[in-house]
Amino acid sequence: MQLSFFRALDDARASVPARAAGLFLLAFGALWLLVHGGSVLVPPMDNLEQLIWVRKLDWGYYKHPPLTTVLLWPLVQLFGLHGWVTYVLGGGLTLASLGWLWWLLRRMQDSRFATLALLAMLCITFVAGRLHFYNHNITLLLFTVASAVFAWLAFEQQRWRWWLLLGCSLGLGALAKYQIGLSVVALLVLWLLARGWQSPVHRGGLVLAGLVSMAVFAPHAWWQLQQGGGALGYALSTSVEAGEAGVSGALGSLQWLADQLLGRAMLSGLLLGLGVWFWRRRLRRQPPEAAIPNANLRQEDGGKQRAPLSARIFLLVWGGVPLLLMTLMGMLMGSELQRHWGVAYLPILLPGLMLLAPRVDWAGVLSRPVWRTFLVLQLLLVAQVVLTSAHGLPKWRNKSWRNFDAARVAAAMTPQVQQALGGPVRVIIGDSKEAGAVALALRERPLVLLNNNYRWSPWVPEDLVARCGAVVLRADYLVAPTKEPATEAAREAARVWAQGARPLVIPQDAVTGHVENLGGGITAMHWVVLPPESGQPACSAL
Repeated sequence: MQLSFFRALDDARASVPARAAGLFLLAFGALWLLVHGGSVLVPPMDNLEQLIWVRKLDWGYYKHPPLTTVLLWPLVQLFGLHGWVTYVLGGGLTLASLGWLWWLLRRMQDSRFATLALLAMLCITFVAGRLHFYNHNITLLLFTVASAVFAWLAFEQQRWRWWLLLGCSLGLGALAKYQIGLSVVALLVLWLLARGWQSPVHRGGLVLAGLVSMAVFAPHAWWQLQQGGGALGYALSTSVEAGEAGVSGALGSLQWLADQLLGRAMLSGLLLGLGVWFWRRRLRRQPPEAAIPNANLRQEDGGKQRAPLSARIFLLVWGGVPLLLMTLMGMLMGSELQRHWGVAYLPILLPGLMLLAPRVDWAGVLSRPVWRTFLVLQLLLVAQVVLTSAHGLPKWRNKSWRNFDAARVAAAMTPQVQQALGGPVRVIIGDSKEAGAVALALRERPLVLLNNNYRWSPWVPEDLVARCGAVVLRADYLVAPTKEPATEAAREAARVWAQGARPLVIPQDAVTGHVENLGGGITAMHWVVLPPESGQPACSAL
């Protein structure tokens, strides 16, 4: 079946079967996950956070809604707490999202257009380069694509079931990340462009989708009220109100948008540009009657109906409106825009931008030269990942987090710490990144008490440190990783968000230690052992 994928590169009349596209995505994912798994010393910080939070299921966590953690929980129950579990889940959800988007593009256009767009999506730098990441942006991508599929089918077929599924998808997306609200705005724009008020199904469907999505989101909203808006405080203190408005904010926002379109998607544009150049060269070399227009492809889905919106408008709005809204938030409100925020929208915007060139026969552009160019670009990305890793050449290694040697910290501290505690480590106190990495490197997989804040760490019983003791970790960085919020509103949100942290009382005779030269931008890791308090019950196994 995979051979049909390559045969389609030589025959502009040939369609690309869905099974062939799926097998290609599986092969792509397996190879890239092997590259990442073999080149990193520790999982990404977001993966570590999920492995910390998954120790207790809840309707929300101190930084984000719960769905991302809930999806990880059954895999952890089956395979245990391992970094590779998050790699497989993150890569699988990313490629499933892009595969679903391929299906939608095939329905909108044809399989050759969808396949060419898929190759371009896979060249977006944070797709392959961050395929092993598992965080809320990955689940946001899944439900952004799912919502796009259901919205297109709702407009195309005017059936209530698609509006119902759209409401479920938007509600689940809100349980993944609040940023799905930007897709709601895009939906309203499309509804107006489609003159949805003229159709009883579209009028009622929009209301139905809204009610269903709110019902799905309601348990988390209730949890937020009980917690005093913890996750909202995180969003306000670290992004929405964390930057500065005015000229500097406007310039930074425009720079962010340019980075999304010209930086993150630069290789995608290069692939498509070279593909069009190769296509035009072939056209000049063959007689006009030999040209195969896109319309000559066989109809691949006989159930299609005429949608009230063109595929171009739909994709540009669904992928472009959220990016423009975030840019405006940065310009007008001073929001600090993060580079990875475009991950859920660029893959959808890209095929929309392709359709801005209607004279290009994209089915004909898909060819062996494009495939070779894709392979070269992927090999260059692989080389960059490997050469800058801890296993690369010394002069190429960078100071990124993935090169932090947490296993060396665990090996250095284990004998001393176990002797001081009288047994294995049950709790590590510290920041999620360093404490999570060291906890994952220890055989006993201790719980992580985030900055000694029990409000942030409901998975840690409040008497556990007194009964079992703990290890406090502190890292020395070449460059301090924290940044103070720029506005007073953001600083106040940060203070409210951090409520619950308790001061640490370190005994004067506490056992201490450190290890240096760990990579990942960390110059040293220090630890302090808090022994169990006297008179406490025996420390039981976790």
